[in-house]
Amino acid sequence: SLLSSPPAVLLCEKLMLSKREAETAVKLYEGKTYNQIADELYVSLSAVKKHAYNIYRKLDITNNRQLMQKINDIL
Repeated sequence: SLLSSPPAVLLCEKLMLSKREAETAVKLYEGKTYNQIADELYVSLSAVKKHAYNIYRKLDITNNRQLMQKINDIL
């Protein structure tokens, strides 16, 4: 549910993500697909893929399970 999702601003501060990367990370945390994220954030699929790549690179992770762990660690 939306209530249990971390605020994007927290991810910006704690994980040093850009606003768009943080918004994308929240959607990934919620289990959304890249296509769903693109629709919900009104951006292209390639933009979502770029944000996801940057998130994984910045956090030194390789999958969504690791992303969820990183986010849970700061909550």
